[in-house]
Amino acid sequence: MDRTFEEAWLSDDPLTALDDPNLFGRAILVQRILEVLQRVRQQSPSATIGLIGAWGAGKTTVLNGLVKEVAEPPATDEGSVISNAILTEQWSVAQFNPWLYADAVALHSGFFAELRSSLPKDRRWKQTRANIASLGTRLAPLSALTGLVGISSEHAIGSLVDQIKVSAADQHKRVAKELEKLNHPVLMIIDDLDRLSADELLQVFKLVRLVGRLPNVYYLLSYDEQTVVDLLGKTDLVSAKDERRALDYLEKIVQIRLDLPKLRDFEVDQVISSSLQQITARHGLDVSENELGELIRRFDGVMSKRLRTPRAIKRYFGQLDAFISGLGPEVLFGDYATLTWLRTVEPGVYSLIQTAKDLLLGTGGDALRSLSQPKLTNRQQRDAWLKRLKGARVSAEYQDDVLYLLSTLFPILHSVYQGDDTTPSRSRNDETPRIRSIAHSDYFDRYFAFGVPDDDIADGTVAAALSELASETRDRPNLAKLEDTFDGQPELVIRKFWSRAQDQSLNRPSLVRWLAARHAQAPEQGAVRHRIESLVANVVGEMPAESAIPLMREAATTVPGSHLWGMVRHLLAADAVGNQRVVDRHNQLATAMTAPLADLYRQRFEQWTRSTTSPFEVPSESASLIWLWREFDSNGLRDLLAGAVARGQWSILDELAWMIPVVISGTQIRRISRYDDFAHLAELFDLDEVADTLDEAVTQAGTLEQYRDTEATTENRRAFALALLKQRRDAMAASPTADS
Repeated sequence: MDRTFEEAWLSDDPLTALDDPNLFGRAILVQRILEVLQRVRQQSPSATIGLIGAWGAGKTTVLNGLVKEVAEPPATDEGSVISNAILTEQWSVAQFNPWLYADAVALHSGFFAELRSSLPKDRRWKQTRANIASLGTRLAPLSALTGLVGISSEHAIGSLVDQIKVSAADQHKRVAKELEKLNHPVLMIIDDLDRLSADELLQVFKLVRLVGRLPNVYYLLSYDEQTVVDLLGKTDLVSAKDERRALDYLEKIVQIRLDLPKLRDFEVDQVISSSLQQITARHGLDVSENELGELIRRFDGVMSKRLRTPRAIKRYFGQLDAFISGLGPEVLFGDYATLTWLRTVEPGVYSLIQTAKDLLLGTGGDALRSLSQPKLTNRQQRDAWLKRLKGARVSAEYQDDVLYLLSTLFPILHSVYQGDDTTPSRSRNDETPRIRSIAHSDYFDRYFAFGVPDDDIADGTVAAALSELASETRDRPNLAKLEDTFDGQPELVIRKFWSRAQDQSLNRPSLVRWLAARHAQAPEQGAVRHRIESLVANVVGEMPAESAIPLMREAATTVPGSHLWGMVRHLLAADAVGNQRVVDRHNQLATAMTAPLADLYRQRFEQWTRSTTSPFEVPSESASLIWLWREFDSNGLRDLLAGAVARGQWSILDELAWMIPVVISGTQIRRISRYDDFAHLAELFDLDEVADTLDEAVTQAGTLEQYRDTEATTENRRAFALALLKQRRDAMAASPTADS
């Protein structure tokens, strides 16, 4: 059954359907060969023709098409590819592939066996077939004969050789006379000459030259010329450095050259476009116009130049088709297609990319050491990369092309490829890599694992989990997998959500509730907590106030929820960079959230003032709320603190000490910071009045240095607060304005 070009990507067999439009005009080439055979038949009783083309250029495909047309001339109907009017008589075809034979003896026997079996099978050819077999025996290598007849003595061998020489010449004349009389053309096709050893090649050439004198026997030799020239350079006939002499030798063997046309740019572009369409359709890939356009530019600039034979094109697209199914929408198709080209054409570079991962992504390593290292100019970095490519076995003529291709995959190489004398301002990658690109650290490993690694989570799973979040069903397998991944790699899941934060189909309330639950469980000082806060702010920032505020009221019934929404309001209010419309929307939403959030904070702290005798009895995890409240409603916080003192619920010293900043050390011990700024305290308290109220304690207070960096116990914080008041009073007393 004939297969189309796309159906045979993973097969190295010759193509079968000569009328396939993707066969690059091979049907027309077969027609030209038939015309040459007809003219040669008319002008010469025997000839040797060479079908010359590079490995993978489609020589065997052409030969198979030729055999079909010569041995079985097509009928003259409209559907025929080649008109049978070209050949005016029936030909016999012998197909001899010397590469299939294990040694010289087998090769010799196979040559004559193929020639004999190609002759017509009717009675009048019986004697000729027998005589050709006899000729083969007489021309066989001496080792073959001695092996056959068991001759061992040197004298006997010499006598046998003399007899063979005489009988071989007679037998050759006898066969020639019979073939001339029968007047039936035979085409002997010899393929894969470029796969032979040097000695085997010479043996085939000797057979062709010797038997080629037989009338009505025509030879079609198929080979890659450069390879055959190199093989001849390994024989005694030709010096290894004398290619001209090797070509002269070939001219003695081959009278007529048929050079397989090189693929034209149009043909390559056509089959590449068709194959890309086939693959994206077959695997259901949704490739954007921009991504496809970028990939086509890579083909036009570099990749197509190395796909110049049908075999090279088949090999590349076979690799792409075989492995894209494991990833599909989980990577950028253009990047994966480019990496597949490197894996197929430049495997050393494929390995280099994995080795140089940190360099290409701008990740890993010691950041401080990187800052202290001498900075290389783009030209120096370019030279270093060209050296790496040489080590990856990229030939000099292709190194610039490959570096360009790498620069399209990894933004960090953009300026390096240009190679000017400037020094990059940063050694890290300033551009944010595209989601699913190979330059993105979350996706890099997927390109080499032929699938989503076990420690990763598929984007498809994330999308399905987000859909399940809003579902009422109990069976939510994708969400369960996402939660398992979050437990081990929360940052990975957060980044996945970030990439979808602008998706208009996202059920934002469901996602915010899910994130709020994880925020409540996250360590208070951990990076995960801060990243969740930023993500929630981004998600909420796309919501109208009438949807966001009820969600805020719902969550702020708990301390973690109050903290989360205080941070969300803070981040939205602080947004000042980027698209101005987005910035304005975020700022306006923060303004709308301020009054209801302040009311929620006031209610919570009023409850604490009624249920405790000191602010130090308020849960420590709630202390952060004070700082958030002060930011957006300092007057409300000031009134609450003053009211608690006036009602005798909290003392003024405890309130002041409670507002002393505390840091958490690496050993997780809470310590008093090296603090000497009174601004926020002056905002919340009348410090002169507080100092007068605590006059005796302030007078007896120690110095700030006694308490800086000490453990933040209640007593130490009180002592530090008194020391602050004392330092402030002493400074004011010593100032010129105080004297006046």
